[in-house]
Amino acid sequence: MPPTQHYVSVLSQADRNIEEFEDTHSLVPKLDPTLKRSVQSCPELIKSDLSALYPAKDFSGSRLTSISFHYSVQNSKDSEHFEHIYELFVQSALDVCASLNQMGYWADFMHPKTGIPYIGFHLHPNSGARLTNFGFDVNENGCCKVNRERLLNQSLFVGILFTDAPKDHPVIRHMQGANHAALVTVPFIFSSLLYLKYFIESPSMLEKSVFKCAPIVWLATFIGIIRSYAVSKSYATFISIGLLFCSIGDIFLVHDTEEFFISGLIAFAIGHVFYIIAYGFKPLRLPLFLPLIIAFLIMNYHFAPVLRGPLVYAIPAYCFILSTMIWRAVSLAVENSSYSLALGCTLFGISDALLGINVFLKPLERLRYSVMSTYYLGQLCIAISTLSIRLKQKVV
Repeated sequence: MPPTQHYVSVLSQADRNIEEFEDTHSLVPKLDPTLKRSVQSCPELIKSDLSALYPAKDFSGSRLTSISFHYSVQNSKDSEHFEHIYELFVQSALDVCASLNQMGYWADFMHPKTGIPYIGFHLHPNSGARLTNFGFDVNENGCCKVNRERLLNQSLFVGILFTDAPKDHPVIRHMQGANHAALVTVPFIFSSLLYLKYFIESPSMLEKSVFKCAPIVWLATFIGIIRSYAVSKSYATFISIGLLFCSIGDIFLVHDTEEFFISGLIAFAIGHVFYIIAYGFKPLRLPLFLPLIIAFLIMNYHFAPVLRGPLVYAIPAYCFILSTMIWRAVSLAVENSSYSLALGCTLFGISDALLGINVFLKPLERLRYSVMSTYYLGQLCIAISTLSIRLKQKVV
């Protein structure tokens, strides 16, 4: 076997084992949310055209995957931004191709302006005539050809990418999963507003409990549904379990007694432990822990004089676990450039700080809305991070 083919074979085998070692560093492309993506198996008709465009590439017997990029056209003003949309497509497609190429797969896409393969250099002289199969119309204009995009159902076909990677490859699953962020957000926001508007002051403990934890249960359920699209399945699993424990804590905190409050603290602490397991301890980034320790000491300094009984130990212990969770979340967020995770854990910390102030220092009726709003938004951001976070170490 030639050295190049052997190298590709080794990379392909490594990719086939990715499910077993999925928490090793993943080559995950950065995708612009402006573009919508649809993944499907490549039709045989398209494969024959690709063979003409890539005469040196043998497509016989291989299963190809095509990834279409679309842009929603909502009004006439959007037409002014087509050039920018094409640039976004080229950059996103290049990132995807680079990721798949480094894993041993072939991948290329058609340039939206010229209609010829962007990466491949084996070109067919009549490539323009084949653009009709790829979402473009070709018009003769004097000495040059003009490629005109098609508008179907107010959706602009921007471009298409072809690869011999399977549809269930983690990188491609990630591309599909990136479209799910909006799907989780709408029901979550609806159920959150429903609780804040109608049930936060409900006299019925049952109604209050059900509608308070409903948004968090939805997040955990959603993660379970789209788990196969997560870049790291174990990360998604631990986050989902953590969300379920937080929902249990929500139910305990509905009851206004010290015993239930401590039970709620324990449930939330367990949820944070699962979050910490998901985030891991690599990279360590100890300097990020310093401001959190300072905040931890300040909060406990103010809370200590008013704490009695088991709360004397329960509150500091919980605050330390919360600080550790935020530290690990921010560390992972910095590593992955994940604004969602960084914002989520920060909002969670703010929510708990407001809750502590409301319970122990200065009870204010309206402060409950701030507590729940920041809490819900924080959990939403943490849940959305499961669609993009990748880990460098194996989670046990």
